[in-house]
Amino acid sequence: MKNSAIIVIDMQNGFLDHTNSWYTQGSELIINTILKVCSKFPKENVFLSGFTNNLSNKKEATKFISTSIEARIIDPLKNLVNENNIYMKNTYSIFKINELHNKLGLFDTIYICGLEADACVLFSSAEAYDLFLNFKVIRDAVAGFTGFGGYDQFVLYYQKHFGNCLINSIDIE
Repeated sequence: MKNSAIIVIDMQNGFLDHTNSWYTQGSELIINTILKVCSKFPKENVFLSGFTNNLSNKKEATKFISTSIEARIIDPLKNLVNENNIYMKNTYSIFKINELHNKLGLFDTIYICGLEADACVLFSSAEAYDLFLNFKVIRDAVAGFTGFGGYDQFVLYYQKHFGNCLINSIDIE
């Protein structure tokens, strides 16, 4: 996995809290898969993103993780977070974050997982496709409003629009 990177999108407390309007069905079911897949990559090739409406830099993003209950990266993933791999975004696509886009562009393959199959993962995949990046979406490490993995519409939509981009976590060596 030396020339590959993984980006974990929006695994934030608000999306995993059943009482929150941000709650994403099935989000809690993908945590262990994400941890297992991330362990296959060198630490410097693991990136995380979170969604917010008002953060402008990484220092604020690091502060945001420790101070905001609603948008903080979930506890099981905190050991993956460091000052150099966390990026907060106020857009759907991770590729709108120039610094992250530039880093990810150096890798042969980019693996995408997290939330949501029908929002940020979808828009990030569309942009990766438009940028001619080699990317794979880890289907058993993605959830969305359509349920765990969003298999019904998610798989069909991704196959139709992005070709052979879906992969199962077990297939990552």
